[in-house]
Amino acid sequence: MYSFITPHPNLPPQRGEGINGGVDSYLYSPYPNSFDITQDKLPSSAGKERKALSGFRDYPKTIARYFLNLILVIYLPLILFTIGCQPDNSPVPIDKGLDMCEYCRMTISDLHYAGEIIERKKLHKFDDIGCMLAYAQTHNLNTNNASFWVMDFDSLNWIKAEEANYVLSSEIKTPMAYGIIAFKDPFKANDTADKTKGEVLQFQYLFNIDWKARHAH
Repeated sequence: MYSFITPHPNLPPQRGEGINGGVDSYLYSPYPNSFDITQDKLPSSAGKERKALSGFRDYPKTIARYFLNLILVIYLPLILFTIGCQPDNSPVPIDKGLDMCEYCRMTISDLHYAGEIIERKKLHKFDDIGCMLAYAQTHNLNTNNASFWVMDFDSLNWIKAEEANYVLSSEIKTPMAYGIIAFKDPFKANDTADKTKGEVLQFQYLFNIDWKARHAH
């Protein structure tokens, strides 16, 4: 079975056994559909034109990939550096009985009164909120250059120091006798203050007190 293929107008005649005297054998193939005019029989100049056209179509993609790689080379190190420089300001659990207070150097044995300061990726743990505040005043630390955390007296969960409600009373016994505890719930803070004849304070007002002078040691 022979299949008839319409000849390409630019193809030169090829000698061989054919129906029309051997000069047009390329018109007939003993293998149906085996004649690929775009791959096998085009002149070399047509192949070059096809490659050139293909390269022209891919040019925008090449330019896009170039600029994408350029952006990655320039900005990726900067992004990674920025992420690496951002401090981790989250509190960490205190190992009761092993961790030591940064200010009074006593072992932290009761978490109800604990506090933490994170500044420049350095973590400082305290057994008393008063110790935390005295340390902050000694080292000129505040909410602009450090992160403060205190333990909620009721739930023993960390809360940001700025969001806590503090009860200050001489009747409250704390590890270093500062007499200050923290609550997340303002109603519980008010109730405790009433029972201990104390006062409820917010974090920003605590820096008006000289905690170093109140230190028990």
